[in-house]
Amino acid sequence: MNVIKKLILVIKKIFNKHKYIEVTRETNNNINNIINDQKKKFEDSLKATSIPKKKIKTLICEGDGTGIQSKLIS
Repeated sequence: MNVIKKLILVIKKIFNKHKYIEVTRETNNNINNIINDQKKKFEDSLKATSIPKKKIKTLICEGDGTGIQSKLIS
């Protein structure tokens, strides 16, 4: 009786393996699609957008630059 049960279990395992392999292939494809989508989102988040250039104004110091005028105005 045990031999018959073992034989039946072996046969069941053989047929169930095919279904298991098909399911894992489908899930692997789904996982790969999700990973690729996440990679694209991450790469897009790293891309720098162009920043508009602003003109920088600087102060021009008249004289020798120390702030002391050469002639005193009275």
